[in-house]
Amino acid sequence: METKDSETKDSETKESEAVETGTLESERIRFRKITPEDIDHLSALYADPDVMRYYPRTRTREETVEAIKNYQEKYVSEGVCLMAAIHKRENKFIGRCGIMLQEIDGEVIPEVGYMLDKFYWRGGLGSEAGIAFRDYGFRELKYPKIISIIHPNNLASQGVAKNMGMTYERNAIYDAVDCQIYSITREAWEELQLQEKKENGNPAEAAEPSEVAPKTPVDY
Repeated sequence: METKDSETKDSETKESEAVETGTLESERIRFRKITPEDIDHLSALYADPDVMRYYPRTRTREETVEAIKNYQEKYVSEGVCLMAAIHKRENKFIGRCGIMLQEIDGEVIPEVGYMLDKFYWRGGLGSEAGIAFRDYGFRELKYPKIISIIHPNNLASQGVAKNMGMTYERNAIYDAVDCQIYSITREAWEELQLQEKKENGNPAEAAEPSEVAPKTPVDY
């Protein structure tokens, strides 16, 4: 049996530790569970009309308080939800990203969602965050498919989805809005892992496939 290269081992070790510590990391971002202490940062994010341009409307502080309660409930009931994104170098809250279980046309599917403060746009951080949760969803949670739900006019988010290896799948009504569904299957993700190993000069070793997807996502 071939051994895993050190980069893959380090990545999987960090993701496994995330299950125990409630945090997850990418190169420039640390992700942790959202708490009531994040209300000032999160309410400012949700009140920004530029950030919320492709959402039905901005949110009030009171609505954000309720959103935080909802996130914390889902950490327990579903094992996954949006998390606070903390810029490592600046030690600053810069947005929220994570995996959410969404019901689309009667089917519950994990979605990678991402929203960053506009001062951190166009630096590749959105793609970095999305890829971190994509990899976590496939490696640790063993999902067969992951999606992103995107407004048809939100070209920047579509670009992030494509950087995650997603492709346009179909349109669907979500939150009373006609949205586009981008998706990537586990098989497509494994192929991407193999291609990256080849490009990096590592042995041609695909990511380990999962035999059965878990009924309940792992809590992190």
